[in-house]
Amino acid sequence: MRKRPSARLLLLDDDARVFLFKFRFGLPNGLVQKFWASPGGGVKSGESYEAAARRELFEETGLDTEIGEEVDRRTVNFTMPDGKDVLAEERYFLVRCSAREFDFSRWTPLEKKILVDRNWWTRDALRQTKDVVFPENLADLLDRIAL
Repeated sequence: MRKRPSARLLLLDDDARVFLFKFRFGLPNGLVQKFWASPGGGVKSGESYEAAARRELFEETGLDTEIGEEVDRRTVNFTMPDGKDVLAEERYFLVRCSAREFDFSRWTPLEKKILVDRNWWTRDALRQTKDVVFPENLADLLDRIAL
């Protein structure tokens, strides 16, 4: 299985809410993936996780700001929109943000197709939702860092 290093961003507003995108895409086998996850994406060859986090933040939200500390890591099996399985090596970076309006004009055609919604989530809402949210322990992670 191919490894896929990935930089993810935990954008927290002044009320300690986290910004997430809703992903929805069909797989070649006919199944449909639906889940909420933070902005972020793959690390390019020769790029550091931190540089990828900054690039992804700008590309996906239009924010050009400093990336905070790395707050978590996880390695998980993940099926990409093209149906290929990867071993995602994810690093999560904290970004404190008061922005309410983002610029989505830099999205790729694929992002325009699969990013179907966005929302600011409280920890309580994360714990109560029946929707799939990645990482699965996001509310607990936020408890540790959102002070």
